[in-house]
Amino acid sequence: MSNQQNKFKKQNVQDIQSLTPIQEGMLYHFLKNPDNNHYFEQLCLTIRGRLDLEIMKKAWDHVV
Repeated sequence: MSNQQNKFKKQNVQDIQSLTPIQEGMLYHFLKNPDNNHYFEQLCLTIRGRLDLEIMKKAWDHVV
């Protein structure tokens, strides 16, 4: 495997994009205490009007 192909493997993501300082802090605290939920984040949305559930599922699959 060439160096270029190896560079983009999922395991080497830190070589592609480094963490921001806040992400480093979040990772540090998570690794120190994985059961802590200080950085739990939740998003609630209200959707009005007609919703095509199949398109919505595909859109969220793409986002995730």
